[in-house]
Amino acid sequence: MDLKQQDQIIEKRGPRFDANEKALNGFLNSNDIHLIDTEIKDTKNGKFHFYTKKNKGLDTKKLYQR
Repeated sequence: MDLKQQDQIIEKRGPRFDANEKALNGFLNSNDIHLIDTEIKDTKNGKFHFYTKKNKGLDTKKLYQR
């Protein structure tokens, strides 16, 4: 058993770059982020807003104390 969980990187794809303001605001609000927290990436389906979050792994000992 590992003494610590692995760090996790979670990437969420949001609306298209040219989506309406309502769609973009919904994505931002649902993830509790601001526009500056996103980046625009070009995919095979077009340009999209992406949000990347890094979750640090917890010590195994702390997991079992919950």
